[in-house]
Amino acid sequence: MGAFPFVLSAIAFSLYILLNRHHGLGFFDASEYSTQIQDWGIAHAPGYPLYTMLSKLANLVVGDPFTAQFVVSFVSAFVAAGFLVLAFREARNYDRRAAV
Repeated sequence: MGAFPFVLSAIAFSLYILLNRHHGLGFFDASEYSTQIQDWGIAHAPGYPLYTMLSKLANLVVGDPFTAQFVVSFVSAFVAAGFLVLAFREARNYDRRAAV
């Protein structure tokens, strides 16, 4: 099967993010995360420290907090696609082992 499931999942996640991207702050946590990225603020609980650090790193590279959020979301989609493929393969292998 190879890398086909990962590539297919990555394409699906990429299209979803690109087609459903909100151009601006939005209604929920985007404004809080944007200010958090700019000045190392603390978001409401649980705070998402890994997301904050990755977004700050992306902001240092890109220079725009909104684009940094998009980059982190895009990378998260690829990581999620990879983990979905791994979970699918592990479930399939577990089913094969259980059948023996």
